[in-house]
Amino acid sequence: MKETDFTRRRKLGFPEIFVLIVKGAKRGLHTAVKEVAQSVRFEVRSYTEMAFCKARQKMNWTAFEEISALSAETFYDAAQRARRWRNLRVWGIDGSKINLPTNSATLEEFGSENYVSGPKAQGLASCLYDALNGVTLHAVLSRYDANERDLAAEHLRQLERFCQKNGTNPALELLTMDRGYPSETLIQQALKVGFSFLIRVNQQQFWKELRCMQGEDCFIKRERMTLRAVKIPLKEPEKTKSGKIVREATFLTNLPAEEYSLEDIRKLYCLRWRSEVNYGFLKSRVELENFTGLSPLCIRQDFHAAILLSNLIAASCYDASERAKRYSVGKKWEYKPNYTETYRELRKNVFDLILADSDRVYQRAYRKLQREIDSSLIPVRNNRHPKRGKPRRSPRFFHNHKPS
Repeated sequence: MKETDFTRRRKLGFPEIFVLIVKGAKRGLHTAVKEVAQSVRFEVRSYTEMAFCKARQKMNWTAFEEISALSAETFYDAAQRARRWRNLRVWGIDGSKINLPTNSATLEEFGSENYVSGPKAQGLASCLYDALNGVTLHAVLSRYDANERDLAAEHLRQLERFCQKNGTNPALELLTMDRGYPSETLIQQALKVGFSFLIRVNQQQFWKELRCMQGEDCFIKRERMTLRAVKIPLKEPEKTKSGKIVREATFLTNLPAEEYSLEDIRKLYCLRWRSEVNYGFLKSRVELENFTGLSPLCIRQDFHAAILLSNLIAASCYDASERAKRYSVGKKWEYKPNYTETYRELRKNVFDLILADSDRVYQRAYRKLQREIDSSLIPVRNNRHPKRGKPRRSPRFFHNHKPS
């Protein structure tokens, strides 16, 4: 990258290349570039794939990261009534392995997992995800062998800066984490800032004080910390890697017992699963692992572009959710926006929405988007518990998650 990049007037400048990357070229680079070249807004008669590839090499991937974070902050500034659970904003911290194109550059930058067919490049993604609003405040793509706790500590620092900037109370920010995250350092960091947290732990392997806990809800003391330890029966027993059957889950939290019952703890932890669902949406619908470039730079661009796109989807569905509530009055089911259809329509209108040269053009595109979202509402059927079965196959992209 040079200071002189994008200073000359080109057929497509920085904004257009940026939005083209956000839109994605999942159906092929030639098709994506052709759609841009035929766009009435740009009046470009011809634009080659090679020109696009050269142009994106001049863009730093941090631009996508910064604008993605800005989209989340803008959402909370605009959505004064963003969803909370009893005044708590519920954050889910979770990581997921990302399959990457395998070449010498990606193997060196991200590392690899060894398979029978040879090494395959992989990265580790970690997100700080708002479970109730569907917004990702902070996302990181690191080496596949990175420590998830270190990435979580980075999320906490980002959330602390967010609270300081907006003047919000850290105690109203609830962090939920799974069994891979408990560490004394991470807990002390959360307590120092004043965050609320709910972390599932392994009772037999974490702290010795947990093995001696009395009852299903008690307090344990460790050095200068006093935390609440909770046991909750599982609806379906879990089997560990060692073959042991686990019938109850153990949690550490600083939520007061007089305000949050065991049932409240169970409901809060269930919300954490939405961060897992978010990875499923990114990988299957958005096709996060279907990268449009092979270099580490292109991979990071695509990753943060997908996070930005998911935040735009969440913001669009948030606006539509109030209209869905009014539509649900008198109906058998409560209705909600369809994320997959919203993603499809957002990609179709992303140029006019982000690069509108006038408020009239933006409002027309936004109203069109909202009409399409309202026409594809889906019913919410609660308390469905389908049985988990072993999948017969493991395809790259699933048939029940059609591409958009």
